[in-house]
Amino acid sequence: MTTKQLLHSTCQKEIEDRIGELKNSLQSVRDSKNQESKSSVGDKYETSRAMMQIEEERLSRQLSEVLNMKMTLGQIDPNVSNKSIQLGSIFSTHELNYFVSVPIGKVEVESKIYYCVSVHSPIGALFLGKKSGEIIDFNGKKLQVLSCS
Repeated sequence: MTTKQLLHSTCQKEIEDRIGELKNSLQSVRDSKNQESKSSVGDKYETSRAMMQIEEERLSRQLSEVLNMKMTLGQIDPNVSNKSIQLGSIFSTHELNYFVSVPIGKVEVESKIYYCVSVHSPIGALFLGKKSGEIIDFNGKKLQVLSCS
């Protein structure tokens, strides 16, 4: 497998793991909410149900975000090489290596560290469309694209 294929596969696994965890947590909250029996102390019951409802909404939002990340990842063809930085590109600067995909952070592939970033992240947006040799200014620091694929 190529580095890009490995990175893509690693991101897919991370996303699938997150989806599974969120679905399990969401089901657990729903089960608890449905099993909550009305106690003689009405306020305690209502407060508990309200807190479970808030937690359910929070988990549902997170699941929606992760499902959107899965869709974004599905738009990447790991067999395509890019001359300019775009969704699916791997690029390097003097300091770090990046995979423009989904925002899952630091990943190690083939004994190298890559930062998986979104095209909407500050660093991803600045590098978008750049080619090898081009320089951007990020937080007062000059960063040059050394390679892009």
